[in-house]
Amino acid sequence: MHFLEYYHKTVVKYDLINKFTYETSKEIPQLKKIILNFNCKNFGLKSFAATILSLKLITFKRNARVTNSKFPNLLLKIQQGQPVGCKITLTKSYMYQFVSSILLEIISKISIVLILKVSKKK
Repeated sequence: MHFLEYYHKTVVKYDLINKFTYETSKEIPQLKKIILNFNCKNFGLKSFAATILSLKLITFKRNARVTNSKFPNLLLKIQQGQPVGCKITLTKSYMYQFVSSILLEIISKISIVLILKVSKKK
C-alpha cells in the first residue's frame, strides 16, 4: 500500500468525517482515477513521439493511447481520424505514485525557487 493511500484511509477520511456531516462512509470523496491528456493541433512524428515519451516518463506507465479526431476542423486544418494527442489513465498504485512524485519533486522545487526569489528581493 502506498503511503498516500494509507494516509488518505487513516487521516484524511476521519478529518472529512469530522468536518462535514456524512451519513454513510461511501459519501466520502475518493481518488478513483487520474487522466492525463496531451492535445496539439500540429502533430509531426517527432513531436508526437516526444509527447508519448514524456507521458511515459512522468507517469511510470507504458500504455499511452493515441487520440484521433472525431470531427474535421477546417480552422485548425485537422482531418477526421487524424491523430491529435495522447492519453493515459492512471488508477490504483500508479495514481498514488504520480501524485506523490508531483508533490515531492515538482512542487517542492517550485517552492524552493520562489523562496530564493523572495529572499533575493530583500
